[in-house]
Amino acid sequence: MKEELEALTKENYELNRKLSMIEAKCKEAIRFNWKTQFFAKAILKIMGVEV
Repeated sequence: MKEELEALTKENYELNRKLSMIEAKCKEAIRFNWKTQFFAKAILKIMGVEV
């Protein structure tokens, strides 16, 4: 049980880290690249992030 909880905690940490990286890249794309702006905004909307 304890091992499962530790594994899930580690997996949750990794997924949150990846989501943070995606969010940062999307916000960067919105600021600097108008061609990908709409795609980046759509991704952030799916993630529930306000732009």
